[in-house]
Amino acid sequence: MNETTGALIIGGNLNGLSIARSLGRQGIPVWVATPPNIKLASFSRYTQRTLPWPNGDGESRAAYLLELAERHQLNQWVLFPTSDESAALLSKFHPMLSRRFRVSTATWDALRWAYDKRLTYRLAAEQQVDCPSTFYPANETELESAPFDFPVILKPATHAVISRFTADKAWPAANRNELLARYREAREMIPRDEILIRIFSNDAWDVRGIDDDRALLFRIAIASAIARDCSGFRPPPPPPPPAAPALRGGSMRS
Repeated sequence: MNETTGALIIGGNLNGLSIARSLGRQGIPVWVATPPNIKLASFSRYTQRTLPWPNGDGESRAAYLLELAERHQLNQWVLFPTSDESAALLSKFHPMLSRRFRVSTATWDALRWAYDKRLTYRLAAEQQVDCPSTFYPANETELESAPFDFPVILKPATHAVISRFTADKAWPAANRNELLARYREAREMIPRDEILIRIFSNDAWDVRGIDDDRALLFRIAIASAIARDCSGFRPPPPPPPPAAPALRGGSMRS
């Protein structure tokens, strides 16, 4: 390997293809690590090499990346995620991976607020950012008696488990029976405490815009910055009132 800094993209999906094209056009060496069934980015003319992506837990995958850096001399190459899960991996093991790579994600203490929607909505409430109401059912019995209007949306809190539910990102339910049926189906795919119910109680939100959590995160970031920057701000004191005009002759005519 030469000493040119390159990019190692984690995942060969459409996001990976976009990153490969963007960087490759700038003359940056691009490698892709991806499972055998997701190789779209591998077919890009800008992808110089495709590496296997192993199964296993986060720690074993992070160790694999360090092994690649050692074997191929990928010193200070930049790691790019292409999904929530690969972003979480790089974020959680940021200090470990930073010994050999440049990691493009934030550390986990910051990224976790965007990764888990339960934390995202909690942060929105703390920052007083308007967002749709969310119900967190503990079980099916709570859903049977929950006093909210329809339609609603079922959403996964994270994408830690790959399933049809997490791939779809949201399932609408027009009535109580459909909600219960959808809940039972989702419960077979992910832990029940990760199933969220979004409620359309605010006229400012509708079905078309309800799933845009990236926009919500942007509003939270703006609100947090404003609160931080204004925390020590004190308005200047008001100017003194103007002096009363002097009266001539000691009297005032009507």
